[in-house]
Amino acid sequence: MNNYKRLLLLFTGFFLLLTPTFVQAASTEKAPFTMEAVLPENQRKDSAATYFDLVVQPEHKQQLAVRFQNLSDKKMTLQLSANSAVTNSNGVIDYNKVDSKRSLNAKYRLDELLSIPNEVVLAAGETKVISGELSVPKDRFDGILLGGVTATMTAEKTAGEKQTSGLALTNQLAMTVGVVLTEDTQHVVEPEL
Repeated sequence: MNNYKRLLLLFTGFFLLLTPTFVQAASTEKAPFTMEAVLPENQRKDSAATYFDLVVQPEHKQQLAVRFQNLSDKKMTLQLSANSAVTNSNGVIDYNKVDSKRSLNAKYRLDELLSIPNEVVLAAGETKVISGELSVPKDRFDGILLGGVTATMTAEKTAGEKQTSGLALTNQLAMTVGVVLTEDTQHVVEPEL
């Protein structure tokens, strides 16, 4: 009898391991818009990056352009922001707009140096290039300034849509194009640990 229970348990476990499991993705849709950096002349030559990886000089001013394309068949509005990168509590670089206090050793922040429009409106299928002005400070800086240009898709409300009471979840799609600024490509900053 004891061997019968073991054999039954073994066959049941083996059967469960061979039973197929079906998994279905929640959504297979692509993002409704794209954004890409229009790389300028001062893009680092040794960089194969698709983000802005720029060598700049003090008091340099230039336009940074980003190309947006609406892939949907509806008009959309994208909220734009220039953000300084921060390290989040998990030690990961975060490009989201953070209302954090300035780091004690951060002399400059990208969100203060890059001014861009607040939003871009795209008709269905439209492609548009939006520019912002980068103003490099007059004092040199060591290392890199890191941040990004973030586009967040806003939810378009229809004319008859009413606010319902209770809990409601709204998905927000956001994309970021990174911006890396450096002045001195020869000097390596040594960490002070």
